[in-house]
Amino acid sequence: MSLFTTAFFTAATLFSTAVAAPNDAASAGAEYRAVLDVATPSLVTVKFVLKVSGPRGTQDVEREITATMIDKSGLILCAGVQLGTSKLYRRMGSVTPTDIKILIGDDTVGIDAKLIATDAELDLAWIRVKDATKLPANVNVADYSKPQTASLGDRVFSVKRMEKFFDRAPVVMEGRIAGETKKPREMLVGGAGLDLEPGMPVFAANGMVIGVAVFQAPDPEDMEGAGGSNATLILPTEQLNKATQRALAAAAEEAEEEDDSGITPPPTAEKKTDAPAKEDEE
Repeated sequence: MSLFTTAFFTAATLFSTAVAAPNDAASAGAEYRAVLDVATPSLVTVKFVLKVSGPRGTQDVEREITATMIDKSGLILCAGVQLGTSKLYRRMGSVTPTDIKILIGDDTVGIDAKLIATDAELDLAWIRVKDATKLPANVNVADYSKPQTASLGDRVFSVKRMEKFFDRAPVVMEGRIAGETKKPREMLVGGAGLDLEPGMPVFAANGMVIGVAVFQAPDPEDMEGAGGSNATLILPTEQLNKATQRALAAAAEEAEEEDDSGITPPPTAEKKTDAPAKEDEE
């Protein structure tokens, strides 16, 4: 091939790449915008005080996290590791989220909410606003009702929000499904660039929710033997729906016991939801 011919084809390749690049960028921008349009309206800010009681006394720590509204009744899905209900906190003594408030949109006051159930194995927690009439009429929820599957190699998108200093700007991260786990349960592993945020939804390229990011780690007493292994993985939507149903059933049972006795029983939702979660391993 002559030098002229080589130069010609090189120039043609560079030209075609330059022409295609804007279109590719526009396509990616449209995909990212579609994901943000679906995800952002259901994201809420949860403000609370983490009450930590241990040998050195009691300490109150103010915290703020992002969570997802999953039902218009005011049901909100949170990551246990962020809300303070994770099993990793066991060695710290008694750790309890209190004074929980939900901020939606530009609200700076918040709506009172309470913790209704936890699942230590999945590291999830569910809270509910105390008075649903205080919710905005146009409140949005994340749609987990239509399970969407993802397979090895599929493109997926995660969503997170920046901190308050940056006006909690929503951000999209893109990656691929890089692996699948069987133990301690079937979950999806995100590849480089996905930057999974516990408690946040994960989307397929078509904009459908494929699951939620959850923090997974051995029990604290097993951490040393496991080499301190932990990871944030993707819990498929179908498993999340089952976990939510278990959590709501446990919360309803606890509320019924409270109504019958007039005494608020100690939190038992974690125990009620843990056992079925382990059954998923089989």
